[in-house]
Amino acid sequence: MKNKIIKALLFFISFLIILFSLLILSRFNYLLFHSIIEFSSIIIGITLFFIVINTTKFAKNSFLFFIGISYLTVSIIDFLHALAYSGMGVFPGYTFNLATSSGLQQGI
Repeated sequence: MKNKIIKALLFFISFLIILFSLLILSRFNYLLFHSIIEFSSIIIGITLFFIVINTTKFAKNSFLFFIGISYLTVSIIDFLHALAYSGMGVFPGYTFNLATSSGLQQGI
């Protein structure tokens, strides 16, 4: 019982340290902060997709498969958004509006 409490407390403290570090990072280098957050959500979405694909044989319907494909699609769009964000330099010559628009106005 005492071991579980210590583990939970250490997890909570490390979580607070990570959050505080991200807060400090967002004040000094917002582009790096934004990239870390975006790529973390992309990794979570792709991981969720692989978990869902490997567990579809146990599911009774195909809704879980639909959710997995949806998360993969959102992760791909999020990846393109992260690359198109202002200051990344991947798509030179475009304005900051590229990351928030669909790209149809710019001819992409």
